Amino acid sequence: MELDPAEKRSLSKASREQLELGILIAGLGFGSVDYLADTITLDARAAELFDLQPDTPIRRAKLHEKIHVEDQARIKAITEALLSRESENFFDVTHRVQHEDGTVLWVHARKLVTFGIIDKKEVPISGVVAVQNITKLKSSEEKVKLLLGEINHRAKNLLTVVQSIARMTARKGDLSTFVTRFSDRLTSLSANQDLIVENLWTDVVLEKLVQAHLQPFIENSGGRILIKGPSIKIHANAAQAIGMALHELATNAVKYGALSNVKGKVEVSWRRRGETLEMKWAESGGPKVKPPKETGFGEKVINQMAAQSLQGTVKLTYEPTGVVWVLKVPTKEILP
Repeated sequence: MELDPAEKRSLSKASREQLELGILIAGLGFGSVDYLADTITLDARAAELFDLQPDTPIRRAKLHEKIHVEDQARIKAITEALLSRESENFFDVTHRVQHEDGTVLWVHARKLVTFGIIDKKEVPISGVVAVQNITKLKSSEEKVKLLLGEINHRAKNLLTVVQSIARMTARKGDLSTFVTRFSDRLTSLSANQDLIVENLWTDVVLEKLVQAHLQPFIENSGGRILIKGPSIKIHANAAQAIGMALHELATNAVKYGALSNVKGKVEVSWRRRGETLEMKWAESGGPKVKPPKETGFGEKVINQMAAQSLQGTVKLTYEPTGVVWVLKVPTKEILP
């Protein structure tokens, strides 16, 4: 059965509407390049992404200036290879753009270039660009990388904790009781790890979170570990960030700080001051401490993760009495 002209127009219109809807859902923006005029014209979505005016021819160099300075050389090299025919007439890249207000976005860009013959030379004539905002995807990828790094790092640190438990257990009793007591404490440590993982997916009582990280040391501490603060529940993301920092602080205290000898003390406290939650880790009585010569993964977790994740601040100082770590976070970022 053959469609009449009206039916064909209606079907064509429906197809275009479906295509436009698909483009909208995908969040795609488009641009057309005129290489002879050295200009590019962006639609509304692409222009918003690059912080430029839509539907207006602009110099290609102006758009290039919007690319993040750390990505400009790479994108320039790829573009030059594309236009000189050193590569295929298509590219697929990701890069950052930076707006006037400092906002940085991640862009996935695809470009197809059409070449023609002018004065017996093959030159680029026009191009079509499709761009997509992938900032959220990149943010998720970075979080996954950080968490995978933390898992690896935390597994290594766990061995240090086990060694410390062994030393602390061996200080009291004789060899005949060591195996039983040491085994019991390893079981406790395993239970604490399970508790942390489970709580990270729900609201967590802050005191329980602290206890979960320090419990392996509390039993043999002889009152050297003090935990105090009001009853406060924090949301899962906050528990994750703070838990990682506490783990690093505890591990460092075992390796180098107040928990590396028999006299040192650790006080973990928190309080709410107006719209801010302040948490403090303070060591005393341990060996003299000093800042590390190199900043490793653990230091990044202590100094950056909680602050960045919760829009707060961290102050880490190496006092003559021991390490002091203070986290200040807006309550709206930490309370459920």
